[in-house]
Amino acid sequence: MPFPLIPVIAFSALGAGGWFAAKKLRGGKMTDKQKKIYAAALHEKDPVKLRALADGFDKAGLKKEAELLRKRALISEKSPADKKKWRTAFKKGMKAKDPKAIDNLAKAFESQGATDAAAKLKQYSKGLKAQAAK
Repeated sequence: MPFPLIPVIAFSALGAGGWFAAKKLRGGKMTDKQKKIYAAALHEKDPVKLRALADGFDKAGLKKEAELLRKRALISEKSPADKKKWRTAFKKGMKAKDPKAIDNLAKAFESQGATDAAAKLKQYSKGLKAQAAK
Protein backbone atom coordinates (compact mmCIF):
# COMPACT_ATOMS: atom_id res chain seq x y z
CA MET A 1 0.00 0.00 0.00
CA PRO A 2 2.79 2.57 0.57
CA PHE A 3 3.73 2.53 -3.13
CA PRO A 4 0.77 4.66 -4.35
CA LEU A 5 1.75 7.38 -1.88
CA ILE A 6 5.21 7.84 -3.41
CA PRO A 7 3.96 9.86 -6.44
CA VAL A 8 1.74 11.97 -4.18
CA ILE A 9 4.65 12.73 -1.86
CA ALA A 10 6.94 13.48 -4.82
CA PHE A 11 4.47 15.91 -6.40
CA SER A 12 3.83 17.56 -3.04
CA ALA A 13 7.56 18.07 -2.55
CA LEU A 14 7.90 19.53 -6.06
CA GLY A 15 4.99 21.89 -5.41
CA ALA A 16 6.45 23.06 -2.12
CA GLY A 17 9.84 23.57 -3.77
CA GLY A 18 8.25 25.61 -6.53
CA TRP A 19 6.40 27.73 -4.02
CA PHE A 20 9.59 28.48 -2.08
CA ALA A 21 11.48 29.29 -5.31
CA ALA A 22 8.73 31.65 -6.47
CA LYS A 23 8.69 33.35 -3.09
CA LYS A 24 12.45 33.85 -3.21
CA LEU A 25 12.31 35.27 -6.76
CA ARG A 26 9.63 37.77 -5.73
CA GLY A 27 11.89 38.91 -2.96
CA GLY A 28 11.34 39.33 0.70
CA LYS A 29 9.83 42.16 2.63
CA MET A 30 12.01 44.84 4.13
CA THR A 31 12.27 45.18 7.85
CA ASP A 32 12.12 48.66 9.40
CA LYS A 33 15.89 48.60 9.80
CA GLN A 34 16.37 47.66 6.15
CA LYS A 35 14.00 50.45 5.09
CA LYS A 36 16.11 53.00 6.98
CA ILE A 37 19.34 51.65 5.51
CA TYR A 38 17.84 51.65 2.01
CA ALA A 39 16.56 55.22 2.36
CA ALA A 40 20.02 56.36 3.46
CA ALA A 41 21.66 54.36 0.66
CA LEU A 42 19.64 56.25 -1.94
CA HIS A 43 21.64 59.36 -0.98
CA GLU A 44 25.02 57.58 -0.91
CA LYS A 45 27.52 58.52 -3.64
CA ASP A 46 30.33 56.03 -2.95
CA PRO A 47 30.02 53.17 -5.49
CA VAL A 48 31.92 50.74 -3.23
CA LYS A 49 29.48 51.28 -0.37
CA LEU A 50 26.51 51.08 -2.74
CA ARG A 51 27.68 47.74 -4.12
CA ALA A 52 28.29 46.37 -0.63
CA LEU A 53 24.80 47.41 0.40
CA ALA A 54 23.40 45.92 -2.81
CA ASP A 55 25.06 42.60 -1.97
CA GLY A 56 23.44 42.67 1.46
CA PHE A 57 20.00 43.37 0.02
CA ASP A 58 20.54 40.67 -2.58
CA LYS A 59 21.32 38.10 0.13
CA ALA A 60 18.17 39.16 1.97
CA GLY A 61 16.10 38.39 -1.14
CA LEU A 62 15.46 42.04 -1.95
CA LYS A 63 16.40 41.82 -5.63
CA LYS A 64 14.76 45.05 -6.86
CA GLU A 65 16.40 47.14 -4.19
CA ALA A 66 19.79 45.53 -4.83
CA GLU A 67 19.46 46.16 -8.57
CA LEU A 68 18.63 49.82 -8.02
CA LEU A 69 21.61 50.30 -5.69
CA ARG A 70 23.92 48.77 -8.31
CA LYS A 71 22.53 51.14 -10.94
CA ARG A 72 23.15 54.06 -8.60
CA ALA A 73 26.74 52.87 -8.16
CA LEU A 74 27.15 52.99 -11.93
CA ILE A 75 25.74 56.52 -12.02
CA SER A 76 28.31 57.75 -9.52
CA GLU A 77 31.10 56.29 -11.67
CA LYS A 78 30.00 58.04 -14.87
CA SER A 79 32.38 60.49 -16.43
CA PRO A 80 31.76 64.21 -15.90
CA ALA A 81 30.83 64.48 -19.59
CA ASP A 82 28.15 61.79 -19.22
CA LYS A 83 26.81 63.43 -16.07
CA LYS A 84 26.62 66.74 -17.92
CA LYS A 85 24.61 65.08 -20.73
CA TRP A 86 22.13 63.69 -18.20
CA ARG A 87 21.83 67.08 -16.46
CA THR A 88 21.20 68.76 -19.82
CA ALA A 89 18.54 66.19 -20.71
CA PHE A 90 16.90 66.71 -17.32
CA LYS A 91 16.84 70.49 -17.71
CA LYS A 92 15.35 70.20 -21.20
CA GLY A 93 12.74 67.81 -19.85
CA MET A 94 11.79 70.28 -17.13
CA LYS A 95 11.24 72.97 -19.78
CA ALA A 96 9.35 70.74 -22.21
CA LYS A 97 5.60 71.01 -22.70
CA ASP A 98 4.80 67.49 -23.97
CA PRO A 99 3.81 65.27 -21.00
CA LYS A 100 4.24 62.07 -23.00
CA ALA A 101 7.83 62.96 -23.93
CA ILE A 102 8.54 63.93 -20.32
CA ASP A 103 7.15 60.60 -19.10
CA ASN A 104 9.42 58.78 -21.55
CA LEU A 105 12.41 60.74 -20.29
CA ALA A 106 11.41 59.92 -16.71
CA LYS A 107 11.33 56.21 -17.61
CA ALA A 108 14.83 56.52 -19.08
CA PHE A 109 16.12 58.14 -15.89
CA GLU A 110 14.38 55.53 -13.76
CA SER A 111 15.86 52.67 -15.79
CA GLN A 112 19.32 54.07 -15.08
CA GLY A 113 18.66 54.33 -11.34
CA ALA A 114 18.20 58.11 -11.24
CA THR A 115 15.00 57.88 -9.21
CA ASP A 116 15.03 61.44 -7.85
CA ALA A 117 15.26 62.99 -11.31
CA ALA A 118 12.60 60.59 -12.60
CA ALA A 119 10.25 61.54 -9.75
CA LYS A 120 10.70 65.26 -10.46
CA LEU A 121 10.02 64.73 -14.16
CA LYS A 122 6.91 62.68 -13.39
CA GLN A 123 5.64 65.37 -11.04
CA TYR A 124 6.22 68.04 -13.69
CA SER A 125 4.43 65.92 -16.30
CA LYS A 126 1.53 65.39 -13.92
CA GLY A 127 1.25 69.16 -13.48
CA LEU A 128 1.20 69.72 -17.24
CA LYS A 129 -1.53 67.10 -17.63
CA ALA A 130 -3.58 68.78 -14.91
CA GLN A 131 -3.21 72.18 -16.64
CA ALA A 132 -4.28 70.67 -19.96
CA ALA A 133 -7.36 69.13 -18.36
CA LYS A 134 -8.61 72.56 -17.19
